[in-house]
Amino acid sequence: MDITAAVPPFGVRPATSPDRDWLRDLHKAAYAVLSGELYDERAAAWERGFFTARTAHPIDVHIISEDGTDVGAIYLERRPDGVFIESLEIHPDHQGQGAGSAAIEWTVAESAKADLPVTLQVHKANLRARALYERQGFSPVGETATHVVMQSRSPRDGQEDDDE
Repeated sequence: MDITAAVPPFGVRPATSPDRDWLRDLHKAAYAVLSGELYDERAAAWERGFFTARTAHPIDVHIISEDGTDVGAIYLERRPDGVFIESLEIHPDHQGQGAGSAAIEWTVAESAKADLPVTLQVHKANLRARALYERQGFSPVGETATHVVMQSRSPRDGQEDDDE
């Protein structure tokens, strides 16, 4: 799957084994500020364990590039009832330049082909990310003690039912 034609100048490619170290560094950089605000000195050990655990379950990891330079990653879990964005990480040097929006638009468009919604959860303290998801048409549908659960509009929202 490639979004280069759909959302220039951004592209998406499947992550491969050689990307693992880059993905770990990206995760650390992308979450540095939020992790520093939320976690104590145990954060580094927790982050290592989290990264190892998250890549152990069946998810699709895609590298987001801009003009051929890797700038981020999106982790997707395909479920029977939709697609779950497990994580969207953009390197801080490239945040606010459209890569996250392009990745979300691509994910929603790909999911719409199968008439599936996209769901995610965002930490309550991550107001910048929540604002991005809201701009992309996501609405809160629930919450946990630490996160807001959000979902894209159903692909059929706003469409009349042909059976009526």
